[in-house]
Formats: sequence, structure tokens, C-alpha cells
Amino acid sequence: PPALKTPVPVSGREAPNKASVFVAYGADGGVPAVEHWRTVAANLMLTDVRAQVSLLVFEDWKDGEFRPLDRREGELQTMLDQLVEMSAAVRTLRVGSGV
Repeated sequence: PPALKTPVPVSGREAPNKASVFVAYGADGGVPAVEHWRTVAANLMLTDVRAQVSLLVFEDWKDGEFRPLDRREGELQTMLDQLVEMSAAVRTLRVGSGV
């Protein structure tokens, strides 16, 4: 959405050589939106991890309440583990550039 994309160019200077992850939701798990944002992240020199959490509106919400599927905990843990590893890797790039 524009409200999210509008501030991105402003914060672009802080983005290079940092790790990022994506969590999305929707009827399709937000997958198309995440794939779009991966391109935006690449242009900002953010390094995203492959794992993501894609919540499904019709499966992760029941009776108006958030009730994630059992597998979501494992998906989240995998994503966070990858984020920690990637953060350590790209930190070496920031240290070398003085950022």
C-alpha cells in the first residue's frame, strides 16, 4: 500500500547492508506482495532471508480470532534463525564501510 511505500525512499540511506524478513497475510498468504517487496528491498540494498511467514486469512483466523496453524511456530523460528545468521553476515559489510 502507498502508506507503507511512501516513507521507504526517505529511509533508504539507513537500509544498505541490513538483513530483513517478511511476514504477510491474505487469501493467498500475501505471497505476491512479499515478492514485490523483495525487489524493493534489493534496490535498497537490504538482504532478505528466503524463509517467510505467510498467514492465510481463511486458515489462520477462526471466528474473527487469530489462531495460527500449528506449523507457523516452526516457520517463524526458521525465519528468525535465518535472520540472525544473515544479520551477522551483513554486519561485516557495514563495519567495513563505516556505516
